[in-house]
Amino acid sequence: MDTNSTVVVQSNLTFPSNGKKTIAAVFFILESNTTVGIADRIGKYKWMSIRYNLVLLTNEADFIKKKIPAATIIYVPYFRFPIVATYLFWLMCGIKLRSIKYDLLYLGFPESPISFFNFNRPFICLIYQSHEILWRLEKFKKKSIWNVLPRLSHKVYTNIVIKGIKNADYNVAVSTQLIDFFVKLGVDKTKMEYLPHGANLTLFSPDKQIDPHVDNIIPNNKFIMMYTGVINEKRGLDFLLIGTREIIKVVSDAILVIIGAEEHYTKTIKNKIKENNLMNDVIVMSHIDHALVPSYLKKAQVCLSFLELNATYSMSPPQKIFEYFAMGKPVIANRIPTHTDYIIDGVNGFIIDFNEKEFVKAIVQLHDNKALYEQMSKNAIKTSIEYDLEKINKKFGDIIDRFLQNSNIEGQKVIRKCKICHRPIRIGRKYCWKHRHRSQDESVRR
Repeated sequence: MDTNSTVVVQSNLTFPSNGKKTIAAVFFILESNTTVGIADRIGKYKWMSIRYNLVLLTNEADFIKKKIPAATIIYVPYFRFPIVATYLFWLMCGIKLRSIKYDLLYLGFPESPISFFNFNRPFICLIYQSHEILWRLEKFKKKSIWNVLPRLSHKVYTNIVIKGIKNADYNVAVSTQLIDFFVKLGVDKTKMEYLPHGANLTLFSPDKQIDPHVDNIIPNNKFIMMYTGVINEKRGLDFLLIGTREIIKVVSDAILVIIGAEEHYTKTIKNKIKENNLMNDVIVMSHIDHALVPSYLKKAQVCLSFLELNATYSMSPPQKIFEYFAMGKPVIANRIPTHTDYIIDGVNGFIIDFNEKEFVKAIVQLHDNKALYEQMSKNAIKTSIEYDLEKINKKFGDIIDRFLQNSNIEGQKVIRKCKICHRPIRIGRKYCWKHRHRSQDESVRR
């Protein structure tokens, strides 16, 4: 970390009396200096930093300070030690958390175990995906003597994360599928609420002026099929390229634009483009500033989203489809719950199988039928109004405020103690973990 950073490093952090409540949160970033995959979370924290005093514990302090300037940033180092790296990060966050005076703890579900260090404040958990659990299940599905330790490590990790989620006073999930998944793992359904992704309709607007830089990159005389975000085989890369190869045989002015490719993967993508003889028909760009995404989307005629049919993608809806809708773009996507819940076939887009003929047919319809295209574009904008980020943030703020009412107004510690051993316990409990069998209240989190 840069020693000249403006982040806070002192302990016993307090805020001036400005009438705002203080929220403590953790923002772990595996890949630094990129907003790919985390733009929506950055937006959420920006909103929180304006409405509340936000304290963010993060391993990428300088990067986050630039993105969320109104927040108070506390640097927590992340040491890439095998197996124990994550646990060590949780521990250091927990230790720093104990020195902060805050009114509510807010964590994403992968960081939920940090709540074990939260004895005296409400805790809200955001469940935005299930990758951390499901990819390990898939990786270690086959039992082998060589993966005994990794399987054990995964089991320990999963159990700790689930206990962290159960520890929450309330869980907010971005899809109903995620709610069903975690309820099956023992999370109390009465403490879960569906709050979908959304789009900033001020930023993502069809009336937005195109940035001159973007105008020079994307041609004006082409039918632009655009994909934004991380791209790989599991996100339909091969299908996109094969489909494009077939589309240009019928729609001569069609061109595919991929934005957001990971830099280390760009070479692989370009090799695949050469294999399909699409050097003049595909434009690939790596990470761009999220603020420029609307300009690129405005240049597009159709937007695309393809996901492998697996448990992970079946539960985690892609943020980009809401941004596509907000820009008035019909969306072509494959048949998977996290697409079909939002995209209505023939209304605001087309739902297809991984079939090149269906892909070509959908593009031809939107290319040749101007009336259909205009109607779908209007329907897409109507859909985006349902997922207006301002409305969603208001609902989220109501949830936070409801739990902030349980927090001490003076900001003093309200420590409850076990009735037997007098150890500190969380609000809502009567006994510590050791003496939990004494509790007669079945609703207590375990």
